[in-house]
Amino acid sequence: MYLDEKVPLPRVEGKITLKEVRGTKYVYFETGRVYDKARKFNVPRRRLVGKMAGDGWMMPNENYAKFFPRTAPKARNGRGEAARRSACVRAGTFLVLRKIAEEKGLPDILERLFSKEDAGMLLDLAAYSIVCEDNAAQYFPDYERTHPLFAPGMSIRSDTAVSAFYASVGEERPLEFVAAWNERRDKSERIWVSYDSTNKVSQAGDLEMVEFGRAKDGGCRPVFGVAIGWDKTHREPLFWEEYPGSVVDVSQLRWMLAKVRGLGYACVGFILDRGYFSRANIEAMDAGGHGFLLMIKGRKRLVVGLVEKVRGTFESRLAARAGRSGVYGTTVKAKLWEDDKRTRFVHVFHSASLEAAERADLEAQMDRAERWLAAHVGQAAPAEPWIRRHYALDVEKKPGLLRGWTPRADVLEREMRLCGYFALVSSEEMTAAAALALYKGRDPSEKLFRADKSHLGDRTARVQSDAALAGKNLTEFVALVLRNRIHTGLLDALETMDKKPNWMNVPAAIRELEKIELVRLPDGLYRQDYALTATQKTILSAFGIAETAATAQLAALSPALAMTPAPAE
Repeated sequence: MYLDEKVPLPRVEGKITLKEVRGTKYVYFETGRVYDKARKFNVPRRRLVGKMAGDGWMMPNENYAKFFPRTAPKARNGRGEAARRSACVRAGTFLVLRKIAEEKGLPDILERLFSKEDAGMLLDLAAYSIVCEDNAAQYFPDYERTHPLFAPGMSIRSDTAVSAFYASVGEERPLEFVAAWNERRDKSERIWVSYDSTNKVSQAGDLEMVEFGRAKDGGCRPVFGVAIGWDKTHREPLFWEEYPGSVVDVSQLRWMLAKVRGLGYACVGFILDRGYFSRANIEAMDAGGHGFLLMIKGRKRLVVGLVEKVRGTFESRLAARAGRSGVYGTTVKAKLWEDDKRTRFVHVFHSASLEAAERADLEAQMDRAERWLAAHVGQAAPAEPWIRRHYALDVEKKPGLLRGWTPRADVLEREMRLCGYFALVSSEEMTAAAALALYKGRDPSEKLFRADKSHLGDRTARVQSDAALAGKNLTEFVALVLRNRIHTGLLDALETMDKKPNWMNVPAAIRELEKIELVRLPDGLYRQDYALTATQKTILSAFGIAETAATAQLAALSPALAMTPAPAE
């Protein structure tokens, strides 16, 4: 059966064949090849997908929708009518997202890599994950029915179209997007980049990236790694990368440095957490001419020695106060290892509140260990490293039963003295206060991951192919760019306000913007339901959208919404 709408002849090199029968040209699509043993060559398998209907156009049949779901004619409901958009459309968040997308040049970048339809699809999927805090394709049509869309004509698409889009993205276009996203920047400008990583669980074990590794929430599970470089200087994500689940964070850094050089950045400083502290990583950053600010692992010999050296010299000096956080710091020059060719700047800090918390944790851990030891006298001696490091055990040689224990006072008392201290090391000379402020600037990159997993619904990858994974990660990165800009816009506006309302955060602001509704009246047009509230005007103004402009933009959406297109596969 042929459908009642024309579609363009598919452009699939070597796969489309035309066969003329009684003056009609039929279109066949090659689905595969089978080896013919008798004739000793591969024979193509072809399926009829339609017939020609003019130059470059064809009338598709039902098979066409199976092989080309994204361009198949629009679906109809059981009565043959086009499925209608909801009578109430929530348009407030769309105004903000569209303004941000245009400000960042995202439509232009995406339309260089995709068709207008696919570029709109990607932006709509990003908006869906921000507004609904979900990434499940099956619920995307529900979002489309109740929101304006970036897609041309605001056409509603099905969940099948979402899957087909992800699979069509491929693994090259995300790389091209990152290059295009970074090409507009001044590469000679000095910037500080916070680099952080996480991993995500996947149930699709046949993906190349998915390997068994230690998940962030514990246990060995099928995961893949994702890392983000966040430009602290300009407060936005720069790039992302994905890597196999068995690759540990500390070893991935050197490969990331090569990618940064490939993007053309010449003067970058990296802000890193303690998971990236290693001699190999520091030497790699030195070799690339990159600066760094790095948290030193808590009980490393270098930290212990420096704390013992400066302890009692700065903790109560007002001149050593590092901002308003109740942290005091001092800076000393040191080498990180004996044959280190460079002198580093180690910033040692002390926090009274951190000391109280760490001391309480240490005391609680001692209590638990001693209760456990008391309950296991006469049983096999414990093998836990923490207990053996902090307690001298009296164990019978044969058969190895525990008779008693004695706390290692020197070890425990030294750990008590270290409570509340931590250290940062920088490649460049700076004050302890400046180093702490710079390191705290990496908080937004950590919040990006929390937003990704909690507020974008991307804790788990719901894909079944490597190409789809790449497409989904690209969509996720675009969503992070948009959501991060909402966050910084609200933050900037909040700093100028006398009062600090609790709705000037991303989730609360989106909930408020979603109340800006357009309703369909009997004439088929959508109109604003009621005037903007004071809260809505304040949120919109944080992004440079005045009340009059918002009202005009809402009115301009009506013609496209009134078309109520049917879902496209």
